[in-house]
Amino acid sequence: MKDCLDFLINPITNIVNKSLSLGLFPRSMKVAIVKPLIKNHTMDCSILNNYRPVSNLTFLSKVIEKAVAFHLNKYFIINNPNESLQSAYKSGHSTETALVWVNNDIMMDLSAAFDTVDHNVLFSRLKGMFGPSGKVLELFRSYLQQLFQKVSVHGILSNIQFFVSGVPQGSVLGPLVFTMYTRHLVIIAQRYWVKYHFYADDTQLYIYHWILTMS
Repeated sequence: MKDCLDFLINPITNIVNKSLSLGLFPRSMKVAIVKPLIKNHTMDCSILNNYRPVSNLTFLSKVIEKAVAFHLNKYFIINNPNESLQSAYKSGHSTETALVWVNNDIMMDLSAAFDTVDHNVLFSRLKGMFGPSGKVLELFRSYLQQLFQKVSVHGILSNIQFFVSGVPQGSVLGPLVFTMYTRHLVIIAQRYWVKYHFYADDTQLYIYHWILTMS
């Protein structure tokens, strides 16, 4: 691809611009090839939970996602709808940031977190909390509708499996979409005076304990 970039840059740019202007994510770029890899060579290969699904997406789909992510992050910087206590998936916020903020915490870890995203709830939160509408909202809807994947084992592909919820693993937009989806947790935590910090798909909830002493 790099060797042929001079010839490919214009058609790739046209595909990306067309997708953004129409609010349409090409269906041919929604397929993910999932390869199950054993987590540890000492684990029992006959137990499915011992495998980690590695999702491979097409090159062009990631290029479109990166274009959307660029504009989305730019929108966040200008309009500041981002959550300040969210680490990971954004520049300057790492594990160190989370550790500095959280000393004693209760961790809430969602199992297969990216698979829990309800698309209808996500669209409602995108429109109500972040403001995208028109072609932008249509592009997100097109991106998430009729996603499908195939599992590859020793080069043999399974039948197509459609997504009924969740965002594609290994995608560029997946982490950003997930953080927008879980933003509502902030409102709940603030309502009940619970301290919080997010790191990737982990949520730390904690409460200060004040000890009063009388002399």
